[in-house]
Amino acid sequence: MNGHANGHANGFANGGAENIDVVIIGAGISGINAAYRVQTKLPDYSYKILEARGDIGGTWDLFKYPGIRSDSDFYTFGFEWNTWQKDHPIVPGSEIKEYLDQSVKKADIRRNIRFHHKVLRSEWSSEKKGWTLAVEADGHTRYIHARFLIVGTGYYDYNNPLKANIPGLDNFKGTLIHPQFWPEKLDYTNKKVVIIGSGATAVTLVPNMAPTAASVTMIQRSPTYIYSLPNSTRRWWSFLIPSFLQHKISRLAFIFLQRLTYLLCRKYPRQAKAILRMHSRRLLKGVLPVDPHFNPKYNPWDQRVCIAPDGDFYDALRGGKATVKTGIIKNVTENAVELENGEVIEADILVTATGLRISIAGGAELKVDGEKVDIGDKFMWNGSMIQDVPNATVILGYTNASWTLGADATALLTVRLLKYLDRRNAVAAVPRVADPSALTPKRLMDLSSTYLDVAQRLMPKAADQYPWKPRSSYYVDIWQAMFGRIDEGLESRMSIGEILDLPIALLSLPIVGFLALLTGPFRARKQKLNPQQTVARTLLLHVGYSILRRVVSRFSPLQIQSVSPSTTAEYKIYIWKKGLKDHTVDLGGGAKGHWLGNKEAKNVLIWIHGGGFACPANRGYFAFFGKFLSEMQAAGKDIAIFVVAYTLIPAGTYPTQLRQSVSALRYILKNTNRKADNVYFGGDSAGGNLVLGVLSHLAHPHPEIEALKLANGEEIGGATLFSPWTSLETVFPPQDTEPLGDLIHPLCAKSWAGGYLAGRARDNYTDARLAPLDWWHSVPVKKVLVTAGNYELLYPFIDDFQAKLKAGLGEDKVEYVVGQGEAHVAPMFNLMLGDKVETEQGKKAKEFFRELI
Repeated sequence: MNGHANGHANGFANGGAENIDVVIIGAGISGINAAYRVQTKLPDYSYKILEARGDIGGTWDLFKYPGIRSDSDFYTFGFEWNTWQKDHPIVPGSEIKEYLDQSVKKADIRRNIRFHHKVLRSEWSSEKKGWTLAVEADGHTRYIHARFLIVGTGYYDYNNPLKANIPGLDNFKGTLIHPQFWPEKLDYTNKKVVIIGSGATAVTLVPNMAPTAASVTMIQRSPTYIYSLPNSTRRWWSFLIPSFLQHKISRLAFIFLQRLTYLLCRKYPRQAKAILRMHSRRLLKGVLPVDPHFNPKYNPWDQRVCIAPDGDFYDALRGGKATVKTGIIKNVTENAVELENGEVIEADILVTATGLRISIAGGAELKVDGEKVDIGDKFMWNGSMIQDVPNATVILGYTNASWTLGADATALLTVRLLKYLDRRNAVAAVPRVADPSALTPKRLMDLSSTYLDVAQRLMPKAADQYPWKPRSSYYVDIWQAMFGRIDEGLESRMSIGEILDLPIALLSLPIVGFLALLTGPFRARKQKLNPQQTVARTLLLHVGYSILRRVVSRFSPLQIQSVSPSTTAEYKIYIWKKGLKDHTVDLGGGAKGHWLGNKEAKNVLIWIHGGGFACPANRGYFAFFGKFLSEMQAAGKDIAIFVVAYTLIPAGTYPTQLRQSVSALRYILKNTNRKADNVYFGGDSAGGNLVLGVLSHLAHPHPEIEALKLANGEEIGGATLFSPWTSLETVFPPQDTEPLGDLIHPLCAKSWAGGYLAGRARDNYTDARLAPLDWWHSVPVKKVLVTAGNYELLYPFIDDFQAKLKAGLGEDKVEYVVGQGEAHVAPMFNLMLGDKVETEQGKKAKEFFRELI
């Protein structure tokens, strides 16, 4: 999206802030994976990772307690694009950190990480179409603008642990530790250690502290399922296949076994409980009874099943220095823990491994248009986006499988969403719930762990209906991320009616084309019988115009966009066919500029395409631009074209497109250091409307758009307007005949003009034809060429407007050419349809620029 022409144009009022396409918060495993997906699948995008700490790793850089390790196999916990290459699936924290360092180096991601950058606040502006992030760095608050936000900070608070609600905890005089902030120099040799908790952290600490401590006692209010997993994947057949292939197979096998085991446990809970109890009994070998210490009241996977690699937890219990106590804590004294059953466990060190404090989005404040977002009140779209929060994904992994599998599904969905927006030339994706009362809220994470129960009010909600369902299956989620419907639940998507109607509308096109082919040979006779009847010059144009009239009158803007390549896509196709380099500039606010020709040329023509604000530029535009540049070069004219790709309706409405057009001129003047008289404008139809709006803005700044003043005496070099839409009238003059000689239809005006204005009143920027004559007196442009086809529906409006423009701007500054027998924007659309005959309008435009430059 950027990376061209020395970066971005500043599309925001605050010129000192940096503009980035995608900002990723957090350089842990989620953020690193998201960065890889963005840089490999969206190579034209700029991105940065903002990391509050001084190193990568997230959890694996923060937690330092003894024996810290992955709590699921690392073939699936590691990255799909850098498969774990060792034979032990449960991996110590130090090796995980080394793996992450190696992955970052391999993918060359570190250059895009900014350490010690803590995000304090993220605010979305619908006006600016982007995020503003307040970031604390080097003791100062800096601001970064981003089009899209990926939050990869996990789901717990890095700075504040979950406060343990334990009676008398303040009485304890020994060493009190939370695993999240483990003292690096803690010496627990020959110490009596008590660990309160029964989750993965406690199950890890017991076997790792027992060999050194005098004793280790794990106190649990309720027991946990603990399963012994062999910590080696090497088998006799491992020697028969290459190592890299073996580990790929291991990854696929673990994904399958994780899912199968979970489904079987949920389907047959009684049998699963019996198997797990039998498993514990066999490994305990009588040192502790299964009841009550290893017989949870809940079913397997109501809470997460803990893994003991090679049965190390059971080994520690059998070794005699570790034990488990099950009961409710009555009180903590200066040196002991008292249970309600009367047992007293002495302690020198007390570890509160009772869970994490939940925090979504890293605890940073989140606002949309000045309103604080209460995440706990929102539903989560496809397990990735927060309801009503534009252009932001929050990465949350699985609780019933490896975290990274879910994180990767979100990352892949994010890049696909961005590509989807690019194809539609849309600015934002906003998850919306049409009728909240129709959704039945349910938990986002289907576990009953205490710390998750406590945090439910902080977590977004899920529902039973797609796309608000919670994540549960990697297979389902990865399919949805890569191939599923991506517009369901998003604002500005086609309605169900439009979706169902689209195949019917498409089917009507060949029928219309066939009928036009049959009636085409008789068009001249029809005109002879009625001289007022307009007809296309050739049979090819007759058929093409008939189909285009059907499209603009029958299809909605979103239907047109769903079957048409975006302006950016057409540009990329054109330069690929011509063997040219991609020179694209991000103008901010959702707009882009595409260079054609030598971008260092002395002169530049900024072209704003038409299409009723609803249609992208088609291949005919780029065919015309190519011919234009060739002829200008042959005439010795040093000029390039800068094609503006703006946001189409309904994703953007007035004055968004005008603001984006002004940003294109601002970029050319400020960022490329060109003088105003070396800058020219071109626009057709709705693009002509926008060109007139930009020229008006120079003389009369729009109240909602940052002013852009030229130096005293400076004027824009010139402007060409093909068939400009100068008045957003929705009622055309009465037609005595069918408009067979034009390619637009009266029915399109209502949806296109209404979609652009979105309920706002028309003004001098939207309706140049209605502006008073003195409005044009001070408009700084040297000369304007207005063209029209005498067969087009807009001809009466254009003819009226050019007379007013001459009166307001000056006769000597305005030229007017009418192409005889030509249709609306014929120079472009005739080329799109394959007609090679040069139009009068196109020929005059080339003469106009040859004389001006």
